Amino acid sequence: MHNTFKYRALIHVYAYYRIIMESICFATGRCTRGSSNGSLERFSVTEDTLEVGLDPTVLKTSEVGYNDIHLDFHGKWEETLYTKIYGVPETLLTMLSQTVKLANGKQRLESVAVSSKHVSDSLRRHTKRLERNIWTFCPTKKDDQSTTSPLVLAVHQALIVYFYRQVQKVDAMILQDSVRKALDHLEPCLNKLEHGHDLTFLVAWAAFVVACEAATDVLQKRALDCLDRVEACASFSIIRRMSDVAKRVWEHRQRTDDWTISWLDVA
Repeated sequence: MHNTFKYRALIHVYAYYRIIMESICFATGRCTRGSSNGSLERFSVTEDTLEVGLDPTVLKTSEVGYNDIHLDFHGKWEETLYTKIYGVPETLLTMLSQTVKLANGKQRLESVAVSSKHVSDSLRRHTKRLERNIWTFCPTKKDDQSTTSPLVLAVHQALIVYFYRQVQKVDAMILQDSVRKALDHLEPCLNKLEHGHDLTFLVAWAAFVVACEAATDVLQKRALDCLDRVEACASFSIIRRMSDVAKRVWEHRQRTDDWTISWLDVA
């Protein structure tokens, strides 16, 4: 049962939507609040999961691959369907999942780390390893065909932006090069979008993340154009709210002169 194509495809679709929704849960107001025992409903890093699943060179076993519903474990798995269904490699979505979980759990872990050197050291190593994985990500080649595509490159740059906004909380000006690169890759993707297509959600996520960090008039205009085109193809009301949130981030930063403001602070 667990190995049937329909079952596997359903799990992939679930993970795809769950990860993206968790990363923008502000839009629904229903961020996951799991129990302290780290159950499946808890979408965050805990003390027990620090430094777990971060080795990209590991070959996933079938047992791990089939049961890694929330993409907790980095590594290579030949039977993944993400590239076939969504056009992006599992490794990229895994890093997004791990980044979302770290962002969700970081504040609580930092409070624990005040009185625990073990947690403090593990959290530091976990963050640095994930950061290195994101920067060294390189789509693989299979059968002489590169999986590198504008969508993959755009999502990767958006992931870099997401990491430094939600985990490290750096000044937005530091992120402008990644914002520009992401928009360069996103714009060609817009021509391929169809109303209600599943990929619209991923393109919208990338466009929203980089739009919120756009700090110049030129980049803000390009980002808004991307969001407007995505919203025209959206079947989700959440996507149609993204441009409004991005504008509020820009206005709030101008008003407060605080360039570390996140969409979570204004949404």
